[in-house]
Amino acid sequence: MPGFRHEVLLHGGERDFHRRVLAFLREGIAAREPTMAVVSADHVRSLRAALGAHADAVHFADMDVVGLNPARIIPVWEQLLDEHGRDGRRCRAVGEPVSVRRDPAALEECEIHEALLNVAFADSGDWWLVCPYDEHALPADVIERARANHPYVWCDGVHEASPSHRPGELTWPPKSELPEPPLDARAYEFTRETSLHAIRGLLENVATAVGWGGQRRDDLVLAVHELVTNTLRHGGGHGVLRAWRDGHDLFCEVRDAGHIDDPLVGRRAPDPTGVGGRGLWIANQLCDLVQIRQRCDGLTVRVRKKLDA
Repeated sequence: MPGFRHEVLLHGGERDFHRRVLAFLREGIAAREPTMAVVSADHVRSLRAALGAHADAVHFADMDVVGLNPARIIPVWEQLLDEHGRDGRRCRAVGEPVSVRRDPAALEECEIHEALLNVAFADSGDWWLVCPYDEHALPADVIERARANHPYVWCDGVHEASPSHRPGELTWPPKSELPEPPLDARAYEFTRETSLHAIRGLLENVATAVGWGGQRRDDLVLAVHELVTNTLRHGGGHGVLRAWRDGHDLFCEVRDAGHIDDPLVGRRAPDPTGVGGRGLWIANQLCDLVQIRQRCDGLTVRVRKKLDA
C-alpha cells in the first residue's frame, strides 16, 4: 500500500550492515527510484566504493554533519520528497541517526526524532525509509525503543510489522527529566520589563567567557535570544535563563510557564509569510542539540553547543 514505510533494520555488525544496505540501495537503483543514504562518513565511503559506477545514482550525505542535531533531519527527507516524490515513483532512503557515537543526551533526542517521523510523514507520498541499528553494539533498551518507534522491522532477512509499535502513543513535549543544571550555573530571571538588549549583553558575556567571538558568539546570542523572546510572547511573560559549561560543551536553557502543542515546531522551516514559529527553528539551526521538556509547571528548552567545534 503506498505511503510512508518507516522500518528499523536490526543488523549484526559492519558486514551485515553492508550486505543488507547495499541490497536495499541496489534495488532502488534497479527500479530507478530516487534513492538517498544519510549515514556516517565511514559508511558513505564504503558504500560508494561498493556501488562503484552506480554510486552516483544514490545521493549520499554525512549524518554526523546533517544530523548532528537530530532536529535537523526531517527537512532533509522533506526535500527528498519535494524534489523527487511528485512523479509517481517511490522514493527510498537509508537514515542512520542512532549509533554508538552518540552521547546519552543526543541518543535520547534521536529516539524522539524517530517517533516524530511517524507524525511528520503520516500523510506523505510513497517512500520507504530504513534506519539501521547495530544489535551487537547498541544497548538492549535502545533496540527495544527502536522496535517501538518503527512500524516495521527488518530482522534476519525478514520484513514484518513491528509488534512493539503503538501508533498514537506519542507524548509531546516529552516529560522525561533533564539533569539539573549545576549549582554554579549563571541564572538570570527576566520579565516583559527586562530589556532584551540587556539579555543579549549577558549572553555575549557568556560567550566571551568561553573564548568565543565573531560568528560563534553571534550564533549563541541569536539562538538563546529567540528562546527568551518566545517566553515573553508565549510562555507567560517571565522565565529563568541559565548558562553553564560542562566539559567540552556550553549549555543554555530557558524555563517558563509555557507549553508547546505542535510536536514538529522547530523541525520544519517556518512559513515565510506567517507569524511566529521561527525561534525554535533558528535554535535548531544554530545549536548542536536542542532539548524540549514539559514540566508540571511549564516548559524547559535547553540548547548545547560544543566548545571545540
